[in-house]
Amino acid sequence: MRRDAASRRGRREIGVSGAGVGRDLGGTLRGGYFSQSRNWASSLLMIVPLLVVYELGILYVQVPHAAAADFIKGPLTIFGRRGMLAFNLLVAGGCLVVVSFLRDRGELRLAFFPLMAAEAAIYAFLLAPAVQLVLGGRVADLAIRLPRHVSLASVVVSAGAGVYEELLFRGLLLGFLYFVGLHLLHLKPPLAAVIAILVAAAVFSLMHFLGPAGEPADIARFLFRLVAGVLLGIIFLLRGLAVACYTHAIYNIITFGLQGR
Repeated sequence: MRRDAASRRGRREIGVSGAGVGRDLGGTLRGGYFSQSRNWASSLLMIVPLLVVYELGILYVQVPHAAAADFIKGPLTIFGRRGMLAFNLLVAGGCLVVVSFLRDRGELRLAFFPLMAAEAAIYAFLLAPAVQLVLGGRVADLAIRLPRHVSLASVVVSAGAGVYEELLFRGLLLGFLYFVGLHLLHLKPPLAAVIAILVAAAVFSLMHFLGPAGEPADIARFLFRLVAGVLLGIIFLLRGLAVACYTHAIYNIITFGLQGR
């Protein structure tokens, strides 16, 4: 009898302990890498290194400014360096607010940054082969190539394009279109997402051919960027802004390196 009672007591203790482990594991998963890397606060904090590389880089390296950056910073550019200083101070202040917010919620996980960068690098290396596959490329032509040379200028340009183009076309435009489709047009989430991704990708691709610095019209390049924009939109919706920004930036670095720029 004593042995049976001890056995039942042991099973109850194991059950309680197992339930506690289950709750802890569930909490870890809910607050873990995949959820934290998707939320806006963590994403905005994680893209700060890209902003720093670009904003400092354009001061010391002669590179063309990212059009999306000028659009986002628009009103401040008329004040020259003072306007840029004000912008950078706003970014720094915003970072402090985000850090405080995440710390208060117990969600400040800087250790996730290497994981996020590694995940984005995988997507970046797969982006061009995936686009070519969608556009009918042969599987034999879809080898993943490593760049032989990476210049500081290419890193600066890539950082600017990655962070500002993703903020503009995915974070703002795609997010706005998805909100309109979901809450104003009352579309089902999958349909709202598809429409938002396609429209944002089309605008993203088209903008590369407009304005004084635009490229000559080229249907092949338009389609390539359209499909790339769709894939980046999917990454944005499923994995968050930061992963999309770093995927775009790393992809550009790879492309410039392969071109010897």
